[in-house]
Amino acid sequence: MKDNNIEGTIEHIDIHKYSGAERTEEVRDIIERMPTKFGLWISIIVIGLFSLMMLFGWIIRYPDIVRGQVTINTAVSPIKLVANNSGKLKLNDISSQSAVETNDIIGYIDNATSYDTLLMIQRIIAGYNPSNPYNTSILSRLPSKVALGELTSKYYNFLSNLHQINNFNKDRIYDKQIASLQNLHSDQRKEVANSGERIDIGKKSLEHSYNFYKRDSLLMEQKASSEAEIDKSRLDYLNTQTGYANARSNQIEAEKQAQQTLSKITEVNVQKSEKRKELEIALLASYNDLIDNIALWEQRYLFKAPFAGKVQFLKFWTNDQFVQAGEPVFTIIPGNDEPYGQVSLPAYGAGKVQVGQEVIIKLDDFPYNEYGSVTGAISSISLTTNTEKTQQGNIETYLVTVKFPKGLVTNYGKKLTFKHESRGTAEIITKDRRLIERLFDNLKYVVEK
Repeated sequence: MKDNNIEGTIEHIDIHKYSGAERTEEVRDIIERMPTKFGLWISIIVIGLFSLMMLFGWIIRYPDIVRGQVTINTAVSPIKLVANNSGKLKLNDISSQSAVETNDIIGYIDNATSYDTLLMIQRIIAGYNPSNPYNTSILSRLPSKVALGELTSKYYNFLSNLHQINNFNKDRIYDKQIASLQNLHSDQRKEVANSGERIDIGKKSLEHSYNFYKRDSLLMEQKASSEAEIDKSRLDYLNTQTGYANARSNQIEAEKQAQQTLSKITEVNVQKSEKRKELEIALLASYNDLIDNIALWEQRYLFKAPFAGKVQFLKFWTNDQFVQAGEPVFTIIPGNDEPYGQVSLPAYGAGKVQVGQEVIIKLDDFPYNEYGSVTGAISSISLTTNTEKTQQGNIETYLVTVKFPKGLVTNYGKKLTFKHESRGTAEIITKDRRLIERLFDNLKYVVEK
């Protein structure tokens, strides 16, 4: 009741009437007095609001979002086939988006080499085993007259070496020489044996002749024989000695000739081995040279599928249309591999990103408002950064791989058509943090600053 009277009194007091020394002690006491009930309510309200703020700051949690650019691809990326030479395009009866297998020929650039002839030669050579050079069965199937442009000399070199090794194997010139020398050596060994027999006979004849000469000499001393008889015995003995010496000389010569023939056989064997090795090396070198030059020719003029998939024409190509060197002509799109995301993540804030975190992907080809977003999960993060050039300058980025456990199905329930190298934005959902934690982190940053 008293408080009400005071408040009423305050309402009727004209404060302007009291100024300076005119204020009485009673009025000053009334003015300076605080209403205790009002202050209590104010305190309760302030404490309640602060408590609610702290409670909501503890309850409310939300994650940070780290953004990066994403490209959708598969384990095997599409490959563009670029013309390495200028010329008329020849299509191999194939159209855009046709299915192709590995090494299928899509087309080639017209040049001096007859592609049909080269293809035939390639099929024949495919049956040749360079580790067995003497299997020259392909020789009868290889053409002797061809027009292969820059490959002509390489082909004829291989064909010539193949003929040479075939003739070497067929004619067997060295084998015939060796056989002839072996026959000669056999005859010479027989002659050596015969010489040995003649020596034995000569030796016995020499012994008999000597005995006769010795006997006649004794008879001559005893006057029982004439000088003519002793002279005849001496002459026979000398002739027998000469024959024996000749027999020994003939044996030595026969053995020498046999040894020379044996050395000649060894020499011809060495020549045969060297010639065979020379022909084998020349054939292998010409074969590899031809194969390597065919591979180079294919790189220059041929369009070949590096893997199975579909071929996409990069223009409305037709036969005999001119293409420029360096011009992209076809794209080979791989088969139905599982798509995955390749995220280029700026280094700033990348420490929050971990394997397994959720990623929201919005593709440029499919507007978010109409199609929604695709959800994925991080499967790997590069250990080091990579420098990328952007319009704002060079930035350091991490490479993040994202898998799609549910495929390219959006949060609107729509299944997106997979397109290689589709680009968009990736939003990585990091760990939740309380609102109050963020507040104190900011206060700490301000204080430390």
